[in-house]
Amino acid sequence: MPNKTWLTLGLALLASAWCAGAALAQTPVPPDVAAGAQLYADNCQMCHGERGEGRTGARLRDFPAFDPNTPRNLIKDVVMKGVAGSRMPAWKDVLTESEINAIVEYVVSWTSGGAVYPPTVTPRPVQPIPTLAGVPGDPARGQVVFEQNCRVCHGERGEGRAGARLARPLASAFPQAYVQNVVQTGIERTTMPGWRQVLSDEQIQDVTAYVLSLKPVSASAPTATPAPAPGASAWSLAIVFAAGLLALIAIMIISSRRRQA
Repeated sequence: MPNKTWLTLGLALLASAWCAGAALAQTPVPPDVAAGAQLYADNCQMCHGERGEGRTGARLRDFPAFDPNTPRNLIKDVVMKGVAGSRMPAWKDVLTESEINAIVEYVVSWTSGGAVYPPTVTPRPVQPIPTLAGVPGDPARGQVVFEQNCRVCHGERGEGRAGARLARPLASAFPQAYVQNVVQTGIERTTMPGWRQVLSDEQIQDVTAYVLSLKPVSASAPTATPAPAPGASAWSLAIVFAAGLLALIAIMIISSRRRQA
């Protein structure tokens, strides 16, 4: 093949690589529904259910605001600021704006199609925790109940997140009865719901024992879930262009050797 033909072919390959990379870079990155699904599982599922069917929180699938035609900002406002006088807390100080946007897109996907549900989280192994004298319930089993239902608001160690800090001395002469009653019935005019319609009596006793076993910790600023990485369109462009450049160099080397031969 003549050298000019090799060079022409190489330049054509390089131009094709550049065009392909440019197309990748210009294609809008679709909403990261998968990231929103995981964020929902980590922060919302405990109250609203795995697929919005409702537990202690609202049944989102029946909530008219989540129609796909509703402006995203209205839904985002509810997540960020909560709903006054309801069990819905504000998440603006717990999650980043990009995380809230991802959750909104995920919930809207239920009605617009294409929903992606997160995998079931593998339960952590039960760690033995000494029982408390005079307190019914198993705090080790209570830790499992706490992680599945309470951790998202109260923090992994009861340090507080969207909900109250639990790892602190309780101002009550009967702390066991107080905690158990709060878990059962909730607290009026706060975001703390009652769990007696969701948890069994044994689970409530167990989680009460676990809360009473928590060691006091200082309140700290909530740590937000890491945001998903930004779109990789720029990287795609660079990789495709580099591949085309390498192909051109290889063609030029082959052409040079054929000329010397």
